[in-house]
Amino acid sequence: MFKDLKIGVKLAIGFGLSVFFLGIVLFTGLNSLSSVNDEVIEIVEERFPKTVLANEMIDAVNDNARAIRNMILTDDPAMKQETYRRMDWARDVVNKNINTLTETAQTDRERGLIEALNKVRGEYFEERQKMLAEFEAGNTDAVLAILFGGFRQAQNGYLGALANIIEYQTNSVNEGAADAAAAYSSASTLMLILGILALVFVIVFAWFITNSIVKPVNMVKERMTQLDAVCITNLGGGLIGMSRGDLSIKVEKGTKHLNISSKDEIGQMAQVFDAMLTKAQGGIDAYETVREKVRLLSEELTQLITD
Repeated sequence: MFKDLKIGVKLAIGFGLSVFFLGIVLFTGLNSLSSVNDEVIEIVEERFPKTVLANEMIDAVNDNARAIRNMILTDDPAMKQETYRRMDWARDVVNKNINTLTETAQTDRERGLIEALNKVRGEYFEERQKMLAEFEAGNTDAVLAILFGGFRQAQNGYLGALANIIEYQTNSVNEGAADAAAAYSSASTLMLILGILALVFVIVFAWFITNSIVKPVNMVKERMTQLDAVCITNLGGGLIGMSRGDLSIKVEKGTKHLNISSKDEIGQMAQVFDAMLTKAQGGIDAYETVREKVRLLSEELTQLITD
C-alpha cells in the first residue's frame, strides 16, 4: 500500500510524523514543566509563608515577654500603658496568623498542630491574666512567683507549639523542594528518552522513504543505460552492418524489464520504460528475422550461382 502512494504523499507522511513526534516531546516537556512549576508555586505561596507566619507569632510572644518584664521592673505609668498596647498588638498578630494557618491547613497533622497551639495559648493567656491581676493588686511576690512558675511554663509550651509548626512547615518546604527536583529529573529523563525514540524513528522512516524512492530510480537509470549501451547500440551496429552486406552481426536482447508494480511516479516511469523496452526488443526480433531471411536468400543465390 505504501509503495503505491505518490512521492509527495510519502514525503508529507514523513514530515507529518516528524512533527507529530516533535509535538509529543513538546507536550511532555510542557506538562512536566507545569508539574515542576506547581511544586515551586506551592512552596513559594503556600508552605514557606506559613513558616513566616509562625516566626511572626514567636516574635510577638517574645516581644510580650520583654514588655511584661520591663513593666514589672518599673512603676512608670507610660511603660505600663505601652506594655498593654504591645500585648494587644501581639494578640492581633497571633489571631490573624492562626486564622490564616487554620484556613490553609491541608493535612490532619497540620490541623492537629494548630489545635495544640490554641490549647497551650489558652493556658498562656490564663497564667498571664493571673499575673497581671496580681500586678494590678500590687502583690509583687505573687507576680514574681507566677512569672517564674506557671507563666514561664505556659510560655515555653506556647513557644514549643509554635516551634513544632515551624518544624513541620520547614519539612514541608524541604519535601516540596525534593518533589520539584524529582519532577524535574523525571521530566528530563522522559524528554531525553522520547527525544531519542523520536530521532531514531525519524531517521529510520527517512531512510525507508529515501530508499523507496532512490532504489527504484537507480534501477530505472541502470536499465535505461543498459538499453542504450547494449540493445539500441547493438541494433544500430547490426543495421549498419546489414546495410553493408554483413549479416554476421547477431543482436541479443540483453536488457530485462523492470516489472515495478508500484503506482507512484516512479512506477509509472518504470511502466513507460518497460513499454519502450518491449518495442526495442520487438525491433531486435524483427532485425534477427530479417537478417536470417536475407542470410538464407544470400546462401541460396550463392548456391545457384555456383551451380
